[in-house]
Amino acid sequence: MNKKILVSFVLLIMSIIALVSAVIFNKNDKFIRPEFDKNTLDGVPNVSNNSYSEINYSESYNVKLCGEPELKDNKLYLYLTSLDGNNIMIKARIYKDDKIVGESGLINPNSYLEYINVENLKSGDKIKIKIMGYDKDYHSAGAINMNVTIK
Repeated sequence: MNKKILVSFVLLIMSIIALVSAVIFNKNDKFIRPEFDKNTLDGVPNVSNNSYSEINYSESYNVKLCGEPELKDNKLYLYLTSLDGNNIMIKARIYKDDKIVGESGLINPNSYLEYINVENLKSGDKIKIKIMGYDKDYHSAGAINMNVTIK
């Protein structure tokens, strides 16, 4: 009986040491606050692309963007717009084959970003656009995922 108690005690101590070590030495999960995008403009853009449309995510936020974005000189023209009245900030990531090929900074309500710099894309590529919302404390306000083809 004493041998079972000793083994249990040793296993308990080893588990505690492993847990404490994981907490102390795991720095990879630390949240990094996104920066604001320096290229945003106020208001809503005048867009001739017929695919520029609104997506209603929730009462917290609605966005507008081009569902058929154009690519010119490694710039993906989305005209990503955070509409006036949103309670959150947004940002976008562009994925090709599950790899990030472009990313915006934060966009405030009543602002837009004309394009996102991207790498390794060409016309006809199928990509995923992930739009992420953040509240004023930088907590997640949900995400929108879209699969689109570049014009």
